[in-house]
Amino acid sequence: MAAAPSRPRIVYKAVETAFLTAFNIHRSEDGGQTWRSLGQGPETATVVHVDPHDWDRVIVGFAALNGNGLLLSEDGGASWRRIRRDAPAAAIVADPRDGDRLWLADPDGLHRSLDGGVTWTRVNEQPLRSLALDPEDPDRLIAGGERLFVSDDRGVTLRPAFYADLRLEVSDLVADPRRPGTVYAATECPFTGGLPLTGRGVLRSTDSGRTWSSFSDGLDARCIRTLALSPDGRHLFAGAAAQGVHRIRLGGRR
Repeated sequence: MAAAPSRPRIVYKAVETAFLTAFNIHRSEDGGQTWRSLGQGPETATVVHVDPHDWDRVIVGFAALNGNGLLLSEDGGASWRRIRRDAPAAAIVADPRDGDRLWLADPDGLHRSLDGGVTWTRVNEQPLRSLALDPEDPDRLIAGGERLFVSDDRGVTLRPAFYADLRLEVSDLVADPRRPGTVYAATECPFTGGLPLTGRGVLRSTDSGRTWSSFSDGLDARCIRTLALSPDGRHLFAGAAAQGVHRIRLGGRR
């Protein structure tokens, strides 16, 4: 799911069909109370992105047996353009100053688009799963994969961030616009030799992604897939792999 920052009651979602051979794309204009179908995509949706300035521009990433790619719409889902890609997109973020300037993370690395997702250029070969931009400096990029990275040159150079030398699977990143320098990371349970390892729950950085520490005190789950901040900035929501959604109060008691 993804909402339009400029008009948050407009929400898009991609939902798997019963036979897992396609997904349905839906749009809500009342904050998710009602939905209308916009069509189908092939097999598995991997990411949904809405232009921060234009709620009618949406991108849905997909993975399919006959090829991975992106579905692009500039008219609110009335029509779609298909862009083929070698690897399925895992995350997409936009420059808040320019919705045409996008970064995309996938197993092949970090990619940049200057035309709203129609064409892409790979800027780094580091396999990645998650991305965030520093609200104070959109040229600073925080990225995650098997470890955490930070870049001050729009992703051309990714420097490893400081965290305990432990295997990670960073599945989501959220920068807090109300707390300068604060970024949260979700970590799933990685597999090594076919066996799952313990996840690290939620991590937090207070220096724009350079150093990280655990933010999982009181959190029962350790395999966290996704994060979201409440609109008022008072709570962080953490979606666990098989243990529901957890809420953490920020700036006070959990």
